Amino acid sequence: ALDIPQEDWGEERITRYLNDEYDTNRQPTPFQMSNLITMLQRPVAATFSVPGSGKTSEAIAYWLCRRGEDERL
Repeated sequence: ALDIPQEDWGEERITRYLNDEYDTNRQPTPFQMSNLITMLQRPVAATFSVPGSGKTSEAIAYWLCRRGEDERL
C-alpha cells in the first residue's frame, strides 16, 4: 500500500504551492522536483543522497506542501 500513489502531485502543483501559497524565491532543480513528486505521492517518504544534493531544500519544500493551516517549522 505504501507504493500506491495517494495524491495527484505534479510539477505544476508543487510550483504553485511554493510560489503562490508561500512566496518562496527558490525553485527545486529537476532532480529535486522528481524526488518531491515521488515523495508527495506517498503517505511516508525519505530521501537519501550525496552531500550537497539539496536534501534540506527538498525537505522544506515537502513540508511546505504538506503542512497544515497553523503549523510552523
